[in-house]
Amino acid sequence: GFPLGEDSFGALAQLLDREEGAVLALMDVMANHGQIFTSKGKDGGVEYSLTPFFPGVFEFQLMRGTDTPEDRKKANMVKEFMENMKVMAAAMMENPELMKEMMPEAAARTITVEKELPAGKEIYPFEKVTELVNRESSFAVAHCYCRHHAYLIDKPCRVEGAPDYSCLWFGKVADYIVDRKFGKRISKEECLEIVKATEEAGLIHNAGNALDQTVAMCNCCGCCCGFIKMLKSYPNSTIIATGATARRSGDGGAL
Repeated sequence: GFPLGEDSFGALAQLLDREEGAVLALMDVMANHGQIFTSKGKDGGVEYSLTPFFPGVFEFQLMRGTDTPEDRKKANMVKEFMENMKVMAAAMMENPELMKEMMPEAAARTITVEKELPAGKEIYPFEKVTELVNRESSFAVAHCYCRHHAYLIDKPCRVEGAPDYSCLWFGKVADYIVDRKFGKRISKEECLEIVKATEEAGLIHNAGNALDQTVAMCNCCGCCCGFIKMLKSYPNSTIIATGATARRSGDGGAL
């Protein structure tokens, strides 16, 4: 199998007992399909590692925003997969105690935008969207996977005025997305403008539940986002964290 961790194609060729040229060609094909993650190593060379399924491989399939027969085939395959997963996960999702045992830490957290909120909501400084953005130095944006998937299966988003480009990525993952043309490079200022536009459209802001790094920020809606629809379908809030319960990236998470 593919080794865990990050390796150069030369090291992978040795580990897999394959010719270097063949390994490099295979890695690039898989990276272009979102199955392999690439990043710059300490020596400046490219390193390859497995891409998490979610978030990762799952979203990369449709984030380019194209509409081809292959895209529609993928979209319907994902639809069938999610329907089967919903049946399999029903027992766990309907049991908060079991869900907590299977997933001790929430997978995502909802981020508030900087404006007055109803009484009883306590917002911590690190939960502010601009602070999450300002501590990053590399930014990318891609088509919203969920809303594009809904479009491809002929169930388009019902939210009017929602920007197509609203899936935000940061750091080395942003570099990967730009390199592999899953999305496009943006500036910090453009990133903040997208957050503002999605807020005005009434979208919900979610980020991976890690306090010291933000890999991705999803800005989506209740009619298309698989994660939000799952939360609405089951009386179980275990998989999403409030502002005070964000975990350190070393405690788990993707990429």
